[in-house]
Amino acid sequence: MSALPDTIARIRREVCGLHAELTRYELVVWTAGNVSARVPGYDLMVIKPSGVSYDDLTPELMVVTDLYGTPVTGISADADGAAATWENPELMPSSDTA
Repeated sequence: MSALPDTIARIRREVCGLHAELTRYELVVWTAGNVSARVPGYDLMVIKPSGVSYDDLTPELMVVTDLYGTPVTGISADADGAAATWENPELMPSSDTA
């Protein structure tokens, strides 16, 4: 595998695991609430798909999007939280940072 697929697989596992922590500490209700992570060195991020129960999450279900929330790979193209995550330009990393 090349570096990008390995990195995405690792981040999908991490983001999936972090969602388990959200429920463990009762920080979310129903399916509301997302954790996302930027893919280092790429203008991509990984986020939980909208409407999927935390109990049903697997790393493979995590959605990979560009920094504008447009899905680029993944099973679900519905990640409502993705656009909101990067809506604020001050929060958006520049394309030249890793």
